[in-house]
Amino acid sequence: NLFSEEVMVVCETDKSVELPEEIACLGIWKEKIYGISKVTVYVR
Repeated sequence: NLFSEEVMVVCETDKSVELPEEIACLGIWKEKIYGISKVTVYVR
C-alpha cells in the first residue's frame, strides 16, 4: 500500500485546467483559484 490511512495531495495548475473528481483512491476535498492558478486538494 503506497499511501498511509490519511493522505493529502496538493496540485497547483492553471485555473483553466480541469482535474478529475477522483484519482486512484483520492477525491477532491477543496479547490481554490488564486489569480491565474488553481489549487486542488485531494484526500483519502
